[in-house]
Amino acid sequence: MLIVTTELDEYGWEILGKPLKGQIIADPVTGVELAIEVSGVDTDKLRRFILSVLWRSSVSILDVYSNVSLGTKFQKGVQARIFDPKPLSLRRILNVFLCDRRTVL
Repeated sequence: MLIVTTELDEYGWEILGKPLKGQIIADPVTGVELAIEVSGVDTDKLRRFILSVLWRSSVSILDVYSNVSLGTKFQKGVQARIFDPKPLSLRRILNVFLCDRRTVL
């Protein structure tokens, strides 16, 4: 099996592949941890990494990803956005995930 890594993969692993250290955000009533606020993260690069994992899963022929499909309408657009030099906004990435829940996952 050939595994190809990119700068995005390396960055995604650097950020997500180890325990995050930062300010814990908890529910003020229950005390349940909701998130960790981390500084110094290139969120544009991290968003592109997440999109690239989704896109690669969608175009993969491996059985483990057989239920992941962006559909042909969205595959090309997502692929183009991964490599588009303009910053990728949070609103834009949410549009990808919410555009059609039946075909995304």
